[in-house]
Amino acid sequence: MIADPTVFFGAALTEGRKLCLLPMSRMHAEEPVWLARELLFYPANTLSSASLRVVWEPKRELEDFFARNHAVHPEFATAEGAELHWIKSAATEVTVEDLLTGGLLAFPIDIDWDSFLAPDSHEAHLNIISCAAAQAEKHMNQIRFDNCRINTPEILPERAGLLENKQFSAALFYTQQDNESYIIAGDLVRQRFVTGLGLEICGAVVRTFPSGEVWNITSHALQMHTDALEAPNDTAKFINLINLLDYLAAPSDYLPMAKAKAKIARHVAKTRPEYDAIIEDFKFLTSAKNEDNQNFGLRHNIIHIGKRLEDLLIASERKEVLARMDGYARKVIEDLFKLSGQTWSDVEAMRSSKGNTLGL
Repeated sequence: MIADPTVFFGAALTEGRKLCLLPMSRMHAEEPVWLARELLFYPANTLSSASLRVVWEPKRELEDFFARNHAVHPEFATAEGAELHWIKSAATEVTVEDLLTGGLLAFPIDIDWDSFLAPDSHEAHLNIISCAAAQAEKHMNQIRFDNCRINTPEILPERAGLLENKQFSAALFYTQQDNESYIIAGDLVRQRFVTGLGLEICGAVVRTFPSGEVWNITSHALQMHTDALEAPNDTAKFINLINLLDYLAAPSDYLPMAKAKAKIARHVAKTRPEYDAIIEDFKFLTSAKNEDNQNFGLRHNIIHIGKRLEDLLIASERKEVLARMDGYARKVIEDLFKLSGQTWSDVEAMRSSKGNTLGL
């Protein structure tokens, strides 16, 4: 069993970093799981509040605020300065039980503790939650890439920070120096998943890669891939995947599809016939004319004509198209993992070598 996070991350906390606990709903495990070098997932009802020593909890603080002001209605209670900004978190009425009864991500984080305690605005607190969620999401994008597929939204985990049974995002921050925790909350995420039960995680799922220019590009590609997985309909998924493939072909430049598809195909094809078939498929996916001079390309019809993918293909065909596009993107990203610590010129060299092997 992985230790309490205040113990597990003790060395980092001793150095002055803070412990962050973020809700992570729609993800399940039998026991705590190490997701990355500094990221732990705790299943629902795993952690106790005892070691966290929560001294500020929104619901309790709102009740105390009303009591101090002898107010029977929020209109009659007044606050200003930092207290006002904290009371806006209190208005969410989030409790420590709301956090602990759901899945949690635990990790050390660098934050300005003085600014946290005396924020300039409620938005400053929301930004702290957002930055913490972004730190966790960089790892969650990898988890989604490894475990989720474009046509299985029912197993997608929720966005980090969003409470399972409330509309609010929340975070708990623990400081070892004072041995106490604070919970802040607010309205950050407007879209959530309702289909399926989410993702079951079994055992350690760590995959680490060296940092470098290619890793920075890959990290952004993983976020774009998550955007595609989370898109609300097939048309939106298609557009997100096309944008991802464009980016993977040339992250720092714009390439016409005639050149971009050739770069993508080199990652995917093992033989020249496979390569030629992928090039033809990209014509169907993007833009190509038939013998009657009608453009049957999917992207052309969606972007320029205003049609939906749902208008152009039946359900089974849409699933096949999205799965192929997802597969193309995955092949490129897996190759980028292998070169994560290197420069983009190394990727171009690899593509050149693959092209030679294919007889291009």
